[in-house]
Amino acid sequence: NKFDEVYSKEVKRSKRYNNELSMIIFDIDDFKMVNDNYSHQIGDDVLKEIAKIIQNGVREQDINVRWGGEEFLILLPQTNLEGAQIVANKINNTVFEHLFTEKQLKLSANFGVSELKEEDDEKTFMSRVNKLLFESKNRGKSVVIAR
Repeated sequence: NKFDEVYSKEVKRSKRYNNELSMIIFDIDDFKMVNDNYSHQIGDDVLKEIAKIIQNGVREQDINVRWGGEEFLILLPQTNLEGAQIVANKINNTVFEHLFTEKQLKLSANFGVSELKEEDDEKTFMSRVNKLLFESKNRGKSVVIAR
């Protein structure tokens, strides 16, 4: 898939040139409930609005994809952990304050954020960010964990 190619390239580039690379994975809380209570159309509209929020929250060179049902992944080249955490907090706050669709739904999201480390490969990096997302979900809603 296209993302895997880009991801692999960015990890290699980061290591070769010793550039910072960070990743954010986030997902929408209780998204299944939106689909079940309203409709898949409303669910799709929510996802489109989320995509717009991401678009407004990242730079042109950042790479973002929908990663499964209600998960999104953002790759931030030349960005350290602190910078990525700022982006995640901005998206988190925007999602939290946004009223979604004509149903004016209040939603929240959870975030795992990390920076590529010297000893990382593609798998360990992805795996750590996923674990951080899982940890943030266990702590409640609208939580950003960056490590």
